[in-house]
Amino acid sequence: MLLEKQRLKDDEELFEIEIKDVFKITGRGFILAGEIIRNASSIKIGESLKLKDENEIKIPVISITLPNYIVGEDRLKQIDILSDIPEELAKSLRGKRLYKN
Repeated sequence: MLLEKQRLKDDEELFEIEIKDVFKITGRGFILAGEIIRNASSIKIGESLKLKDENEIKIPVISITLPNYIVGEDRLKQIDILSDIPEELAKSLRGKRLYKN
């Protein structure tokens, strides 16, 4: 019962995105362009995201942009995250979910 309550609490405080596209900025790293699935928590520069099915893989957040941001709109839909990760890992993230809780 306690484990179930903890799992529900973790889901309520989850920040989760699905990576739609990945592209490289030479000398900076990779942009992970994604759709925000759940934003009950926040993400900050310097924090890390985890791959949904593999907790040991951490994706460091160097920069965050919100394309198509409209002031006053309650629900953000898109996010771009800059991360300095290996090319093979970056390309494998397309279509996968990253989270932070």
